[in-house]
Amino acid sequence: MAFEIIKKEFKHNNCDELNRELDTLISDLSFNCEGLTDNFMDIVLDHSNQKEKEWGELYDAPTEWLESILIKTQKDILEEIIGKLEDILYTKKPKRQSNMNAHDSREWLIDNVRPLILDGMTSQTKIAEKIGIDARNGLMTRRVRRAYNCKWKEYVDNVQNRRY
Repeated sequence: MAFEIIKKEFKHNNCDELNRELDTLISDLSFNCEGLTDNFMDIVLDHSNQKEKEWGELYDAPTEWLESILIKTQKDILEEIIGKLEDILYTKKPKRQSNMNAHDSREWLIDNVRPLILDGMTSQTKIAEKIGIDARNGLMTRRVRRAYNCKWKEYVDNVQNRRY
């Protein structure tokens, strides 16, 4: 039995194309990681009492406890992969926007997004580019949902009508 040497054929011969592909992959993974964070917070927070659940409360609900551990594990794995990919792709890691609670999201929207909407810019993509955040990862959508519990179009309409 002879071993056969396999020659690797790379899909991308152009580094710019590969960089864009990896950047898109990192954005997608970051978006999924943010979703896992939101899911984890939904389990860990007691929305009716506006507080974080105690460890005993989670442990008394075995499905929530197990789900929180699984989500946390998935999130940790994704963060490690994202970190390694960023180290490979970027010379300097891009600045990350941290998770914000409803109050911080509302303040951020008022300070950064609202003035642009009032000036007539309603495209989420254009506003994200103007502010300097990645338009593809859904950060603004999540912050609008967290701050005002509505969709982007409804938020824009309310800002234009001076309700927000």
